[in-house]
Amino acid sequence: MKRIVLLLSFVALSLIINAQVKKVALLEPMAMSKNVTTMEKEIIRAALEEAITSVEGYEAFTRTDIDAIMSEMKFQQSGMVDDEQIKRMGALSGADLICLTQVTLEEGDFFVKCSLVEVESGKIVRTANQLMKSTPRTEMQLGCIQLSQKLMTGTVTITTMPDSRPRAANPKGVTTKPAAKDCGGIYSVGVYCKELGGIVIDIDKSGKHGLVISAEDLGQAVWKEAVALCEKYNDSDFSGWRLPTKDEFQIIFNNKAQIGGLKNLVFWSGTEYDKKISWCINIKNGKPQPKYKDNIYFVRAVRTF
Repeated sequence: MKRIVLLLSFVALSLIINAQVKKVALLEPMAMSKNVTTMEKEIIRAALEEAITSVEGYEAFTRTDIDAIMSEMKFQQSGMVDDEQIKRMGALSGADLICLTQVTLEEGDFFVKCSLVEVESGKIVRTANQLMKSTPRTEMQLGCIQLSQKLMTGTVTITTMPDSRPRAANPKGVTTKPAAKDCGGIYSVGVYCKELGGIVIDIDKSGKHGLVISAEDLGQAVWKEAVALCEKYNDSDFSGWRLPTKDEFQIIFNNKAQIGGLKNLVFWSGTEYDKKISWCINIKNGKPQPKYKDNIYFVRAVRTF
């Protein structure tokens, strides 16, 4: 009987905790001036998503199907908010709140305005705006953090970017390295094979070749440093290490439970968008995000065998 009571108490507590976390759907930002690019809108949305999620009690998310629904409904095209559209959008996305963002670019400065709409009532409950520099990119990132704090809490507590300087990562990373085993040429996903120098994450049809990931994080770095850290990584005398591609990170995300030790952090991929931007992967949800290369994120290396 006591076990049943304890179990029911645990379930009730879990439901209370989950109910306290409000989900915020971030819609595609609306460009208020013609010189705002699609990539700039996505970078601002990704930075806002990361910043809002870091505020206690809130979890922000974006989904491509939300954008498709928004387009179909011609939502926010006039800058006006329709109560019924908001309620429908909330029901389809599972959100408690919807964040509407407007972006204006003038003389190298972004003016970003966010409105937080309550799904249940369809009413705007909070608004906030922020003027931020487009360069350096750390200024944009700081601006998005401050905007999120204004919007969600009404108070700005961060005035400078922590760890804003590009720095090389700690080669021993943040995870505890698991014990390796001799696999004897028989490989399974999630096993740290001594003869391969890493944890198996993918195997081809022959069963003899595939992909391994480093058994530990290599720390944090800007993108260029991350590339160099992987190339220099020489665990168990194996070479050929590199950043995972965006597609390979999807394999890593799909197998993260078997791999173990992967924290819900943002990692660099080796897939570039252009000379200034590369793709990152959020291990929490597996979603790729475009990020400027002078940002600092976590690093893991892979190699083929």
